[in-house]
Amino acid sequence: TGAGTANFGEIEYTKGGTYTYTVTEEPGNGHYDYSKAEWTITVTVENTADDILEVTGYEVKGDETKTATADQLPHSETGNVCTPTVDALAATFDNPFTPPPAKLKIEVEKHLLSNTTENVPRAEFVFDLKAKGDAPMPTPATVTVYGSGTASFGEIEFKKSGTYEYTVTERAGTEPGVTYDTRPRTVVVTVTVNDKDELEAHYAWSIAPATPSAAATDEPVEITNKFEVGRLIIKKTVAGNRGSRTLAFPFKVEFWDEQGRELTNAFKFSGSRTGLIKSGQTIRLRHGEYIVIEGIPAGTRYTVTETNSAYHRVTSTGEVGKILANKTVTASFLNYRSDVPKTGETNLLPVTIPAMGVSGLGMILSAIFGKKRKSRKSK
Repeated sequence: TGAGTANFGEIEYTKGGTYTYTVTEEPGNGHYDYSKAEWTITVTVENTADDILEVTGYEVKGDETKTATADQLPHSETGNVCTPTVDALAATFDNPFTPPPAKLKIEVEKHLLSNTTENVPRAEFVFDLKAKGDAPMPTPATVTVYGSGTASFGEIEFKKSGTYEYTVTERAGTEPGVTYDTRPRTVVVTVTVNDKDELEAHYAWSIAPATPSAAATDEPVEITNKFEVGRLIIKKTVAGNRGSRTLAFPFKVEFWDEQGRELTNAFKFSGSRTGLIKSGQTIRLRHGEYIVIEGIPAGTRYTVTETNSAYHRVTSTGEVGKILANKTVTASFLNYRSDVPKTGETNLLPVTIPAMGVSGLGMILSAIFGKKRKSRKSK
């Protein structure tokens, strides 16, 4: 059974002579290559001068020839027993163990966590399996998961027992708002022979450099990503005695990812208005109005532009910036228009100077007409 030695039963000779035997292996049903070797064993028995039978020769011939030395030959009081038990004289048979290969698939499970239920992308996540040393590889060795879900690398065949090591790594992507986890996962596959003389393969994994735990046998390799969003508020304020509180001013909103690609999503907004808005579209706001745009992927770069100020002087803050995860950024616009400029204000002179001129002209004309009326009365 297995590897080892065994002896046939004891043979007794009652007369001298040369005796020849063959030893062969019977084929079995296990996962082994059964040997077709045939060994010939020749035993020489002679009658000594003392009328005692003795084994005087023992030869084993097959892939090689083994001849017993004098001290390896059996002796007994009667000389008629042959029991050579020396391992060096054994007929040997080699049986390579060749069971069917053990087959195994390594599975990846992707989790996409989000702080919103809006605009969660069905992003593409790509994973690569790489072998260390001479570990066999599957086809395919690259798989893709869209959003949350699972995928399996191709089937791996293991033709012999042993320990095999792999790494599973997520490729860095460019989906706005997504944080990628590119830390390698170490996967160790253990191949053993079970009680049915069959190869059996199981794997365990861990985040490198930790050692995989056998308690997590054949569990999917888990990789978790985050999708995070922020908010953008656009506020409108009008000031000055000539500022229009009823005019709706147009604002163009633009969004780009970190690679400079314009976003195509439609984002919900609420506040003084409700609806959906895409990059490049315009929203109109009056004095005191605002909107809150929700679900913008973290890392998005934005620009808010007032496209027509209607002769108001515009000051703004936060009109260009970046969306932060779980944060609110604000773009505030103040439109100012007045007959009387603020201290140090010069850009309203084109409005105030003509007004002053008209006022002065009125005073002059009043004075002239006043003098005429007085002269008529005196006459």
